[in-house]
Amino acid sequence: ASGPDQFPYWLWRDFSHHLAPVVTNIFNCSLQQQTVPMAWKLANISPIPKESPLTECSQLRPISLTNIIMRIFKRLV
Repeated sequence: ASGPDQFPYWLWRDFSHHLAPVVTNIFNCSLQQQTVPMAWKLANISPIPKESPLTECSQLRPISLTNIIMRIFKRLV
């Protein structure tokens, strides 16, 4: 599932050969500056029921959907 940037996984997969040089430059700059863009740190939080039927908020658990570019970056670092 995509995060706040709404770029779907298939876009990264299907166009990886076109995106690789640009993304590599961005990753290298991030590593050199020892920071990542603030937009990469955003996440959509979705409540998922722990059990059914749902009767209380305490029966929900949060799932964070982060941007795919941040997930890729985390795997590489």
